[in-house]
Amino acid sequence: MSSSASASECQWLLRNMGFDRERYNERSALVLLALLGLKPGDPWTESEARLLRTVDIMGWIRDHWEVDYRPNTRETVRRYQVTSEALSLIRSHGTPSFGRNLRR
Repeated sequence: MSSSASASECQWLLRNMGFDRERYNERSALVLLALLGLKPGDPWTESEARLLRTVDIMGWIRDHWEVDYRPNTRETVRRYQVTSEALSLIRSHGTPSFGRNLRR
């Protein structure tokens, strides 16, 4: 596991947090990274729980992850928010305590 943010690592994280296939795809991972305020290579420990409008999420993904979603993607982007429990787990990603936290 890497201690820095990437879309594939975020997909792995979502899958291992118990999300179904629809919610651990690349788009879901990029939305989560935007909500966490993480750019490529940022450490997971810098994760935040940001509240962003859908258009701002899409702009963050375009500007920092170089993926441009069409406006008709908004409905699938709109459904996400980071809980305090998830934020705590994500911040521990890449640390020795991560496995223990994930099992909880």
